[in-house]
Order: sequence, then structure tokens, then C-alpha cells
Amino acid sequence: MATGDFPFHGDSSGALETSVLEDIPKIPSYVSWNTEALIDKLLCKDPHYRLGLDKEIFRQPLFQDTDWDAVVAHAVPPPFPPEIKEINTCNNTIKVISSEESLGKPITSKEQRKFQGFSFKNPEYQ
Repeated sequence: MATGDFPFHGDSSGALETSVLEDIPKIPSYVSWNTEALIDKLLCKDPHYRLGLDKEIFRQPLFQDTDWDAVVAHAVPPPFPPEIKEINTCNNTIKVISSEESLGKPITSKEQRKFQGFSFKNPEYQ
């Protein structure tokens, strides 16, 4: 989300998995130092050192000017609010995962690219 691109790449699910497990994330040079530091901490290969679900993320330099109490109180407007046509709709979800007919079917490589960058989730936080 910070760069508009995924940090890992692969032409197949196996290549993508290998990239996630072994490659160093590619972060463009135009990314600020604070943003790069946060990305590095979030994508750390070792889950024991990875920035986790505790409140440590609130203390990161990138967020030093963030009023977290206002964010939690929903007093800060989102930078790009979604267009909501109906309150009980899922029109803002990816079509392939919102269709019941697609459940259990393999997805195309184009659809697979939408999920690039997802990595291991620490079982301690589940």
C-alpha cells in the first residue's frame, strides 16, 4: 500500500512462496526512511522479531504525529473512503473471492497476483 506494488514476486504460487520466504523485499528508493523502516519490521522473516499485533506499531517513527485516540474514536476521516452504494453489499471486495461459484476453484495467475505479498502469520497471534 505504501508503494503501489508488492514486495515479493513470482510467476507461480511456488515461486511467490519462495520469494516470500527467501527474498529481501524490494523497496523503491523514493520511499521515506520511516516508511522503509516500518516495512522492514512488518516483513521481517523471523516471526519473533517481526513487528506484531501489540501496540509497538503505534510507537513507530512513521506514526509519530498520529493521534491514535482520534483514530480509534473514528474522528479522523479516511484518506480515501470507499464508495458505498448499499449498506449490506460487498461491492468493494475482489470479485473472485465474493462469488460463491468461485469457491474451491483454482484461480488464474492474474488473480493470484492480487494476493502477492501475503506472508506467514505467527501462530502466537491467532
